[in-house]
Amino acid sequence: MVSMVILVVIILCAGGIVWMRWRRGQAYTTPIAPEAPRETLALQAFTHGNTCLAAGQFTEAIAAFHQTRALEPKHPHVAGRLAEGEPRQDAGSATPLGNPTAGPAAREPSALASWLVALRRLAMSDTG
Repeated sequence: MVSMVILVVIILCAGGIVWMRWRRGQAYTTPIAPEAPRETLALQAFTHGNTCLAAGQFTEAIAAFHQTRALEPKHPHVAGRLAEGEPRQDAGSATPLGNPTAGPAAREPSALASWLVALRRLAMSDTG
């Protein structure tokens, strides 16, 4: 009799686990809101603009930030990035992230470059 009770408990637990996984799978197959792809494109454009800004490609960065603004006009950081990139583009010279002629400590990436790399990794993990 005891073995029968244990068998029933095991079957109920296994059924509960299967049922929970089935329900969780249904949550991932729900339709995505129409705004989601637009936000995703805006995030990708913003990340690309940050990468270009860190690399000194100001024209391409500004174009990416304008694309972000067109896709998501209320993006909180686009205006700041445009304000940062446009004066550099007008100056016509790229500001290097470090002094290559100095010692090893000067060759380390700046805090902005590290932040941009972390942001890009976060964006890649969210989309992939």
